[in-house]
Amino acid sequence: MSAARAWPPALTAAALAFTAGFARLAEGGLSFLDSWCYARVAAEMAASGDWIVPTWRGEPFLEKPPLLFWLSAALFRLLGVSEPAALAVVGASTAACVLLVYWLGTRSAGPQAGLLASLLLVATPMFVRWGRTYTTDPLFAALSLAALACAWRAGSRAPLWPAAGALAALAVLTRGAATLPVAVALMYLASRREGSSSRGGRPWPWLLAALAAFVALALPWHLLAAARAGPAFVHTYLGAHTLERARQNLIDSPRAADPLYYLRHLARTGWPVLPFLAWGLVRLWGAWRPPGEPAGRLDRALLVYLAAQGLMLGVVASRSPRYLLPAYPALAVLAARGLAHGLGQTGMERLRRWGLAVAALGALALAVWPACLGSARGEPFRRLARAMEREGASALPLEVDPALVDPWFERAFWFYLGRSPGTDPAPPSSPRAGAAAAPADAGPPVLRVESMARADACRPPACLVLERAGPYVLSARSL
Repeated sequence: MSAARAWPPALTAAALAFTAGFARLAEGGLSFLDSWCYARVAAEMAASGDWIVPTWRGEPFLEKPPLLFWLSAALFRLLGVSEPAALAVVGASTAACVLLVYWLGTRSAGPQAGLLASLLLVATPMFVRWGRTYTTDPLFAALSLAALACAWRAGSRAPLWPAAGALAALAVLTRGAATLPVAVALMYLASRREGSSSRGGRPWPWLLAALAAFVALALPWHLLAAARAGPAFVHTYLGAHTLERARQNLIDSPRAADPLYYLRHLARTGWPVLPFLAWGLVRLWGAWRPPGEPAGRLDRALLVYLAAQGLMLGVVASRSPRYLLPAYPALAVLAARGLAHGLGQTGMERLRRWGLAVAALGALALAVWPACLGSARGEPFRRLARAMEREGASALPLEVDPALVDPWFERAFWFYLGRSPGTDPAPPSSPRAGAAAAPADAGPPVLRVESMARADACRPPACLVLERAGPYVLSARSL
């Protein structure tokens, strides 16, 4: 394809990437309950300047590696603590995933396959939803795919191996042990070589350089954090976060007993793109290439990656729909290669071009459709913050009725209120919902969240605590 005819697919892929990463980002980015916790960790890091041991409410937070917090803290220092600064990292990561699948499809089977790969990815609702959520998963997915792309191209350009090792190290600093499938795929690519480079043998010096880059980037933080945090690092980072999650699902135990959980989730949420993914994977057999060719190496590496990902997700008891996010780009590339092969046999060039244009418009529409974002779980907290501002209560202490407190609920306050709720238990005689305000001379007022019973603020379906959340009934009372 000439350069002039290659521009429209590239520009379309760029538009798809920007839409998937940034359209309606503010509405869904902090919708997940972990998001508020991560945002506070990053803001505390920016405020304290401690880049080794992250903290949450002043206590060490060692459940996650620090790369997401590092990037967000740097943006907070540059732009100030805000939702846009926090969400810039996940939006850029999701956009990078779309551009990477376009590049992989184009390099392996032409611009048509690249555009199809980006279309399939952006039309996958769960990729769009979780890709716009402030968690470690979008950044991890982008780094994993970039590491695989560098290692694949290193088959013909060996100096790219150190870049692949560095990207794999950054993936470890984002999700820790979840990088194991990436390591398996990289080892597969290191063991294979393209036919054109067989005379020179395997590039062992570059592979050693890749290993050195991986160790040099991944190891220092682990050693420094272990030295600073002591036994708590081993207990929390390796024990509670890694081994315990492998043994049991800490959030929703019924999922741990369902071996088909992820398949059921794909069957339930993959529409409307699921039939095209399935048909593309079937058609991939016709486009199958020998392992000595670049396309053949890419197909096999992505299949190895997906197999390792599926094995890990099946063995680990802790299960969540967002854990599938790194698998969607690989599925999109493989399915796009199969679909491109099938379309190439039709011989109707104009029909193919119009079909791709309509598909691109459809994918853009899906990417901005509100249903892709799930429920606006952050809205109740935004409303509470606005209510406090209207009442002039931004400087007042805040309590939460003990009946409503749980670990997830507390995390959700910080980003919208600027602080956590008070933890002192209320006296048994404290007034309930609808209580009148205390006399002005009774003492300093405390803004107290006493009811979450009304149902017109949080739009279902929501999760965990927010299933019972409504607009917050606020009442001022004396201590």
